[in-house]
Amino acid sequence: MWVRDNVPDRFAAFDLAVFEAFFGRTEDISDLDVLGRLADRCGLDGTRLADVVREGRCRERVLAEYQEAVDMGIRGVPAVAMPGRPPIVGAVPYPDLRRAVEAALRGVSGA
Repeated sequence: MWVRDNVPDRFAAFDLAVFEAFFGRTEDISDLDVLGRLADRCGLDGTRLADVVREGRCRERVLAEYQEAVDMGIRGVPAVAMPGRPPIVGAVPYPDLRRAVEAALRGVSGA
């Protein structure tokens, strides 16, 4: 969240790096050394990011976004939320996801 708010041009790279570290290499992304290393690789200040996490500067907002996702029925990743439709959670085949998005864009309930 801190990266998204303060260094938005680096957010996509950092988000992908964290995703790949966790899901691809099963690294412990709660370890501040791991998080700092990923940040450094993405052109961020890993020490500053670790300080932000350690001090809990974004904690309330992170928990609020998490609760919002749970309230929407999101219980896993990846997840796609579209207005007026239940979330699509998990690895959904592309054709199914595309149909759901197209239906949502047309305003049709159920895909």
